[in-house]
Amino acid sequence: MTPARKKRPPRPEWAVRIERFRKNELRITGTAFGKALGVSAMAVSRWENGDNEPAGDCYAKMGNMAPAVNTRLYFWQRAGIDIEILSSTTLPSGRPSARRSPGKRSSKT
Repeated sequence: MTPARKKRPPRPEWAVRIERFRKNELRITGTAFGKALGVSAMAVSRWENGDNEPAGDCYAKMGNMAPAVNTRLYFWQRAGIDIEILSSTTLPSGRPSARRSPGKRSSKT
């Protein structure tokens, strides 16, 4: 008779959100995600499985990478940043700013 496998508990919300963020919003591999955050692909895998939770600085970096405001706020909150202050201010849209055309230079003779 084979021993019964232990059933894993459901993954924490933060693990599901990290995986969804990486796969659906960023559309990058675990290796590329880890490299952008300064951690190994194995660390990313452990986060997504719910085995280990990321450190606050990694959550903050995820928030900085997030294109969607709700995702940014979620990760920043997990990092311990007071999002009540951020929610009352205008957040950058993530779009590049318009370049100014260079002004005329005066020529000295």
